Amino acid sequence: MVMKLRNKAWPAWALMAMGPVLRKRRDAKRREDASGAVPEHAEHVYDAESGAGMRRRLILHEAQHTAPSADEETPLTTPRKDEEDLEADAAGDAGAEGDEEGGGGGELSKNFRELMQYSAEDRKAENFVPLAGNMYRYFGLGIVEDYMTVQSFGMMTIFFVQLLSPPACLVQNLYKMDWEHWHFGVSDWMYMPGSNNHGVSNLSKHVVATLFLIMFCLNGAMVIEQDRVVSMKISSMLDQIGKDMPDYLKEVKFEWLYAGRIMNCLVVIECSVIVYFAFVLSETPMDVLFNSMAVTFLYNLDDIGGEMGFLGDDDWDGEELGKLYYNSVSTLMDDKGITEAGFDPDTIAECKYMRNYYSHWAYKVAEPLMYALTVVLPLMYVFIDDLHCKPGDLKVEVYELKKQVQDLLEKVG
Repeated sequence: MVMKLRNKAWPAWALMAMGPVLRKRRDAKRREDASGAVPEHAEHVYDAESGAGMRRRLILHEAQHTAPSADEETPLTTPRKDEEDLEADAAGDAGAEGDEEGGGGGELSKNFRELMQYSAEDRKAENFVPLAGNMYRYFGLGIVEDYMTVQSFGMMTIFFVQLLSPPACLVQNLYKMDWEHWHFGVSDWMYMPGSNNHGVSNLSKHVVATLFLIMFCLNGAMVIEQDRVVSMKISSMLDQIGKDMPDYLKEVKFEWLYAGRIMNCLVVIECSVIVYFAFVLSETPMDVLFNSMAVTFLYNLDDIGGEMGFLGDDDWDGEELGKLYYNSVSTLMDDKGITEAGFDPDTIAECKYMRNYYSHWAYKVAEPLMYALTVVLPLMYVFIDDLHCKPGDLKVEVYELKKQVQDLLEKVG
C-alpha cells in the first residue's frame, strides 16, 4: 500500500525567517533567465543514482513560490496557488477524506502488529472499554428486578451447578482411579508398532493430552487475570460512587460480588484438576478433545452471552458501565495523585497501588496457583505410569473366573 502524505502550508515563522534568502535567490534566478546564462548552482546538478538534483529543484521551486516578493509588506502565510494547484489540492483533500474514513492506522503502520496496536489505541481513544459481565455481577449490582422469574431461577441453577459439579467430578475420579500400581516412569509412552495398547493412538493421545493440559492451565490463569481486572474496576468504581452518588449503592449486594470472585477462581482451579484425571482415563485422542471441551463448558456458564441464554447483551450494557467507571475512577485517581504518575482508569491493573488495594484475596491465591498447575499437572501426566481406571464389577468377576480356571488347570496338570 502506498503511503500518502498530506500537503501542508509553510508555517508563518518559517516564511518570516526564510523570506529574504529565498527572495534573493528568486531574483537572481530571474536575472539569469533574462540574460540566458546557464546556471551553475549546485542545486541544479543532477545525481544519476539518487535523483537528488531533481528533488532539490522541486523543493527550491516550492520555497521560491512561497516566499513573499520585495514589494510585499508582510509575508504570505499560505502558498500561492494557481488554478491547477487548486484543482490538485481539491482532489487531494477528497482523497484524504476517503483515507481518513477507511485508512485508520494503516497509513502509519509498517506491519500487522503495529496495525493492531494503532487500531486498539484508536478504539480506546474514541470509546470506553466495556466492563465484562456475568451472573454474579448482574445480581451484585442490583440490576435484577424480580427474583421470582424464570430468568432468575435459571441463574440460580447455574450457581448450584458451578458449586456442586466440580467437587462431584473430583470425588468420582478419585474413587475411580486405581492407585495401587502407580509408579514413576514413562512406560505408558512406549511405542510398539502394530500394538493395540501402545500404538500410534496411544502415543498421539499422550502428546495431545500434554499440550491440552498446558493450554488449559494457561487459559485458566488468563481468565483469572481478566476477571481480577474487571473486579478491580468494579470495586474502585463503587468506592468512588459511594462518595459521589450514594443512592447507587442502596441496592448493591456485595455478597454476590464476593461470591462471584471466589466461585470463578474455584471453578477454574477445580476444572484444571478434573481435566488431568479425565486425560488419564481417556483412551483415544478424541476422548481427550471432548473431555477438555466439556470441562471448559463449566466455567463459562455464568458469563453474559455464554453457553446458557439466561443473560444477554440486553441485560448488561458493558459500554455504559465502562463510561461510568472511567468518569468516576478518573476522579478517584486524581484525588489520590495517581494520574500524575502516568496512569489512567484503563491502566488500573498496571498501577501497583490500585492493584494491591482493590484486588480480592481470591485472585492473589488463585493466579499463582494456576501457573504452578501449568507446570505440575503436565509433569504428573508425563512421569506417572500405570495410573488407570479401576475395573468394573463385570471385569472383576471375569478376572476371578480366569483365576479359578487357572487354578483348576494347575491341579489337573
